[in-house]
Amino acid sequence: VKQQRKHWLFVGNTVHDEIRLRYEGLKHVANASADVKVDLVQIEMMAFSETLKKAEEYLQGGDRPDAISPFQTLLPWQ
Repeated sequence: VKQQRKHWLFVGNTVHDEIRLRYEGLKHVANASADVKVDLVQIEMMAFSETLKKAEEYLQGGDRPDAISPFQTLLPWQ
């Protein structure tokens, strides 16, 4: 929010409580700012090949995020 990012992407398996709570916390922060959107890429298995496949599928939609949260850390998309 402080960096003016408006489209966030969370990557993780929200079946796991810790990951789900992180996602819910991120959504809570985003909801406090009316113009912030959060997408979720649900990853069943955190192996590189699975993550790459899901990321490619997401990016084919053309709507790219300007911040990515991979399970724990919010990173700016460059």
